[in-house]
Amino acid sequence: MLLHGFIVYYLSSMLDLKVLIRFFDSGYILKFFLLILLFSLVPLGELYLVFMVGDLLGRYLTLAAAAVTGLAGLLVVYGSAKTALREVKKQVREGVYPTGELSLFAGTIIQALFLLTPGFFTDFLGILLLWRRVRFFTGKIITRKMENQLKEIYEYLRLYDL
Repeated sequence: MLLHGFIVYYLSSMLDLKVLIRFFDSGYILKFFLLILLFSLVPLGELYLVFMVGDLLGRYLTLAAAAVTGLAGLLVVYGSAKTALREVKKQVREGVYPTGELSLFAGTIIQALFLLTPGFFTDFLGILLLWRRVRFFTGKIITRKMENQLKEIYEYLRLYDL
């Protein structure tokens, strides 16, 4: 019973009331289900591309290519994320709100998701995000709606000098 109470408390503290209220809007529900549909269609398209490339190059070469792009993506993204995080911390220590650096960091996270997801289409999108401007623009789209949460993170980082 104590564990159940803890789980309910934990989940309720994680869920924002605004998010829960949005589920009562039919337009939001439609967008939510379309997003879920998109997440289910992307892997199907990736499988189709892998099968096509597998027919052209052979199964083993195709699997090796997917593994190598995943490993290379991991190395590239780790370096990019480390650099972006270092810049965020530098700006925080200087007392400047790091708007651009946070956008770049968010774009790096999206790049990591694309490069680490097996498949050729997602790898192509991850490679597009190697360009700093594309990564910044993508991160800007994501951070635009998270401005209040990012300011709270900024204050936390300033307070604890991380």
